[in-house]
Amino acid sequence: SPGVGRGHAASLDRGARALAGAGVRRLLLREPSLDAEEVWRLARGLLRVFPRDGLLLHEKCAGARAVAASLGVGLHLSGAADWAAERARFGGRLGVSAHSAAEVARAAELGMQWAFLSPVFQPASKPGDTRPHLGERAVVAAQAAHPGLTLHALGGVTPEAAVRLTRDGVGGVCVLGGVWTVRPDGSAEADVRAAERYVDAMRGAAARLRGGARSRGGHSIFLADSCESRLFVGGG
Repeated sequence: SPGVGRGHAASLDRGARALAGAGVRRLLLREPSLDAEEVWRLARGLLRVFPRDGLLLHEKCAGARAVAASLGVGLHLSGAADWAAERARFGGRLGVSAHSAAEVARAAELGMQWAFLSPVFQPASKPGDTRPHLGERAVVAAQAAHPGLTLHALGGVTPEAAVRLTRDGVGGVCVLGGVWTVRPDGSAEADVRAAERYVDAMRGAAARLRGGARSRGGHSIFLADSCESRLFVGGG
């Protein structure tokens, strides 16, 4: 119902702002339960705490293409989308979900700005996922093969793995189950602490790599993904 939708959007807004306060600077919104107007209002409000180039809308959001175009934020495509057709008609920043080296190569060929490559390990948000794990070496190799594409490792990536991946040249990491959780009491403290562990690890890695030949500089980022089934619930 509209009331449930409004409440959900408000909870997501509080959670996203809490993550921003913890140092997160990249966020992917994937909220199919919200209508297009709610998505637009939510994204517009979050631009006050996230940089424009750090906020992405998943195509599963209602009105995602129109909202992304109107606000000047990036659009993220699923692996099942027609990437070539979307690249031809969407003039803004565009990225995709990939699950193999061949799909990463296709994304680079089409001129995508980024790709999420998964699953690196067992996803915390999908305990029943039986897909083979790619492992860190495959992600590093894919990034090295396509340096013009910013690759983000997704699926069971811990803060320690994030440091190793960025140290070895991968553009960044994505985290869902490691940060976004639902608790009966609505508390957010544990999620904020989890986000801070990732942010601190990534900042430390960037500091150690600064000036090194293998560093990707500003591309070493933390990217959080939101989903209605793994909602970060803020208090207040």
